[in-house]
Amino acid sequence: MASSVEKVIDFLERFAENENLQKTLKEDIEWAVEIISANKLYTGTMNNINFNTERPEIRAWLDIIHLRNV
Repeated sequence: MASSVEKVIDFLERFAENENLQKTLKEDIEWAVEIISANKLYTGTMNNINFNTERPEIRAWLDIIHLRNV
């Protein structure tokens, strides 16, 4: 019996074989299959997010993370 993940990957791969599919949509489907197959669906990074460090709640959060003023 196939897992839910395997079923989704199989569906996406079969869907991507459709000749009438737009190139960009096919690329998006292939990207999704790659992400799901590599088990990277729930990984992420916050490196590209710019925080307003003048906001008190963000400053307090950063202080806790860096063990400052604790």
